[in-house]
Amino acid sequence: MKRSVLLIGGYSKTRSLATSLIAKGYAVTAINDNPTICDELSSIDGLEVVCGDSCEAGILDEAGAGSCDISIALSNSDARNLVSSELCKERFGVPKSVSIVNDAKKLEFFHSMGVNAPISVAHMITSLIEQQAFVDDLENVIPMDHGQIEVMELRVPKDSPHAGKRIRELDIPGDVIVACLLRGPRTIVPNGNTTVLPGDRLIVISGQHLESDSSDDSEFLNDMQDVRS
Repeated sequence: MKRSVLLIGGYSKTRSLATSLIAKGYAVTAINDNPTICDELSSIDGLEVVCGDSCEAGILDEAGAGSCDISIALSNSDARNLVSSELCKERFGVPKSVSIVNDAKKLEFFHSMGVNAPISVAHMITSLIEQQAFVDDLENVIPMDHGQIEVMELRVPKDSPHAGKRIRELDIPGDVIVACLLRGPRTIVPNGNTTVLPGDRLIVISGQHLESDSSDDSEFLNDMQDVRS
C-alpha cells in the first residue's frame, strides 16, 4: 500500500514536492483555498486536489487526513500552518506533521505545540551560509547517494547584462537553485520576482559541477564571478 502525504497550502513548493513524491510512488493529496491554484495543481498527473480551507476539519476529512502518513503545511501564514498541523495530529491522528515556519522566532513554539518538524527556510539558509559558503577551506562538493551536490557563491559583476533582471527572467539551468541572495549585510530569501543587482552574491546549489568557463553552461553562469576563484 502506498504511503500517503497531505500537502497543505502553498503553490511553488507544493508543485515541486507533489511531482517529486508522486514520482517516488507516494499517494499525494493537496489542499488549497485558491480555486485558480487548485486548477493549476490539478494538471499534475496523480495528484488529488481538494479546494477548501485547510483549517476546517471537514475539508481535511475530505482530503483523507485520517488515513495519511504525513502532513506538510506549506502556506505563507504561520497561523494557518499551525492550525492545520494541529488539526491533522489531534483530530485525525496523523503520525507525523511537518510545517514551514515563516518567522524563525516561532520554531520553538511550533515544537512545543506538537509539530514534529517545523522548518524555517531562512534559518536553514543562514546555517548553510555559516557552515559552507564562508569557510575558506570548505570542500564545496558534497557526495550524495546518487551523485553530487555543489554549493557555490557567485558574485554579480557590475557590468553584468543580467543585473536589474528578476530571477525568473534569468537563464538559470534547470538543475541550479538560487538558495540565497546576499546584498551587503542583508540576507534575502529570493523568489522569482526578486531583482538581482550588481554586486549581489548568490548562494547557488547544483546537482553537478558548475564550471563557469564551460561552453555548455548557460549565459547566466558564464556571466557570474566564482568567489572562490
